[in-house]
Amino acid sequence: MLDIRSGRIGCRRLYIDTERGVMVRWELYSGTPDSAGAKLLQCLESTRFHQTENGGWLPVEGRTTNYHDGYTQFKDIRVDVNSVSVDRADIPDALFHLEYPEHTILSNTIRRDSRVRP
Repeated sequence: MLDIRSGRIGCRRLYIDTERGVMVRWELYSGTPDSAGAKLLQCLESTRFHQTENGGWLPVEGRTTNYHDGYTQFKDIRVDVNSVSVDRADIPDALFHLEYPEHTILSNTIRRDSRVRP
């Protein structure tokens, strides 16, 4: 699980399947998820995955849920696996480099620790 805080929007919480290397759930909160008064605003959950020829995984089915005052809106998403093509040459290595802004709080719920990037 990874929390990404933003003063403008609130907080995004990502759940990542570490064995397959894919995000399985994304949540948007009005504040810090574990704080009093924080509301879940939106959720995207991947429910089915496809393994590619090279061993990678792609989410191919899921649901987006928007939570509004008094009602909930759902949208189901499906991807035709045959319509997806990836050419490794088109993916720059820099795409996978993460630069955290100064004073970012990095939390690891597996190790149960957190640290602030200087």
